[in-house]
Amino acid sequence: MSALSQLRTELRDKLTEADLFAFTIVPEKVTPPFVYAAPDEPYISFEAGADLAFGEAVVRHRLGLVVAAGVNEVEADALDELLLKVLAIDFSPHVIDTVDEPGQIRVNQQTHLAAAVHLSVAVNLLEAP
Repeated sequence: MSALSQLRTELRDKLTEADLFAFTIVPEKVTPPFVYAAPDEPYISFEAGADLAFGEAVVRHRLGLVVAAGVNEVEADALDELLLKVLAIDFSPHVIDTVDEPGQIRVNQQTHLAAAVHLSVAVNLLEAP
């Protein structure tokens, strides 16, 4: 497994340890609520002034939080609860950067309410996992 895949797997494992239904990709068929860990934009950056050593980069991930389709107010409450559970997790060495406003995602031919949590971590890409 690559160092990048390992980072996503570690995020998924921390979500699973918190009793959340979690994946490292957006699954084709799944029953919400669930969370998926995916690469974010920009995925890898070599930021000037970020105090990075040779071979190090900032890697970004997005946690997609998805709740079941239903009445908007009920969906919004469910998404808020899921978000608070995710924010209570220690994702070290990742740090949470931002949380997006809720939007929609289409999964299993249905539109669901979703939000994204953006994380970043500095890693040495030259070291093997």
